[in-house]
Amino acid sequence: MGMSEEVKRRMFEPFFTTKGPKGLGLGMSMVQGIVSRHRGSIEVRSEEGKGTSFILRFPALSEARGQPSQEVRWEEVGPTKVLVVEDDAAVQEVFKEIGKFTNLDLEVTSSGKDAIDRLAGGGFQVLVADLSIPDMGGWKLVEEAKKVAPDVPIILCTGWEVREPHERLRAMGIKVVVPKPFQIGEMLRAIRQALEN
Repeated sequence: MGMSEEVKRRMFEPFFTTKGPKGLGLGMSMVQGIVSRHRGSIEVRSEEGKGTSFILRFPALSEARGQPSQEVRWEEVGPTKVLVVEDDAAVQEVFKEIGKFTNLDLEVTSSGKDAIDRLAGGGFQVLVADLSIPDMGGWKLVEEAKKVAPDVPIILCTGWEVREPHERLRAMGIKVVVPKPFQIGEMLRAIRQALEN
């Protein structure tokens, strides 16, 4: 119960964990990334031997919105064959729902190897890839996808912070980065953007 000063100081570092080999050390780093993307802040109150509390603060809706983003309707994207590589079952369901009410032909897989095999078969216009693919890893998937389907634009959809320079992402075939959690409109906008660039 509670955290030492050392743990408090390092808790948001990627790969820092107190759980030994069982922990990846990415949970709090991902939380911090999500909160900062929404222009929020995290306050940590902890007393060793007693307990820990986290206070998350976010700007009010009108302040957070700033300039209203342009809404994208599904009809504007047009018929498109999209391969989604995602290992989270809940996110897979979101994509399946998107496929039900749009004219997007969405295929979803959780395997990087399966994704590469499908891409090699041709026919896809966009690849949506998560970074945490268990059998391959997201960056390796992107690298292999570029080899077998160099003309297919890639959308990186991830809860991790992506620190690669924009030019490097473009060179890898990544046209858009969509942070999780995302709204359906954001994903439709990303697909349209990937097709246009």
